[in-house]
Amino acid sequence: MKRSRIACIIFDLDRCIFDTSSMGPEVLEPIRKVIRESNLSDTCKTQAQDLLLTTSLTDLACACEIPESVVSQMRAAYRSMTVPAQARSYGDEQVIAQLPGEKILVTTGFERFQREKIAHTGVTRLFSMIVIDAVDDVSIRKGKEKIFSNLAHERALPMEAICVVGDSPDSELGAGKRLGMVTVQTLRPGVVPWDGADYRIQNLRELTTIIEGA
Repeated sequence: MKRSRIACIIFDLDRCIFDTSSMGPEVLEPIRKVIRESNLSDTCKTQAQDLLLTTSLTDLACACEIPESVVSQMRAAYRSMTVPAQARSYGDEQVIAQLPGEKILVTTGFERFQREKIAHTGVTRLFSMIVIDAVDDVSIRKGKEKIFSNLAHERALPMEAICVVGDSPDSELGAGKRLGMVTVQTLRPGVVPWDGADYRIQNLRELTTIIEGA
């Protein structure tokens, strides 16, 4: 059997393993309230509301050009959020344990909220390492490209021996692509296909064929 050249697989959390839509719209109501009551334009408010479930606060603020005064209020609202009982994974994450090589989880968001999601889905045991690119203090945030580069350096791996799995071309997929890593986009419901990804899948079980054939 051909041995895969992929020695390490980096997974995103949201819309890759964790089904963000399962939390329900009410979980984001504190942030929506801040947006509604702000002096942002109607266009900006609509854009920000649309991006809430799919984009980190830092990236959302940049995309919508939200002033720091409003971002600060949104940040405070995020810190008060908790993961609701009905939240769940997509249910196919058990295949991760069967994949060859090291598996690492790298996720961006407010640290406590992301840790709650991880604990809620019980996926900790599937990974040798979990890295949270916390946005609680943006001045010390590394960003996924830097994190990925550091992981490759620490393991003395060539970039092409690392596979990045996630949904966002503006985050993990873009970072992996720029570094020369293999990129796999998870086309979960609502995810827009990205032509720049090396592969696109609808279920994590499809990774087995991709990794074995790489």
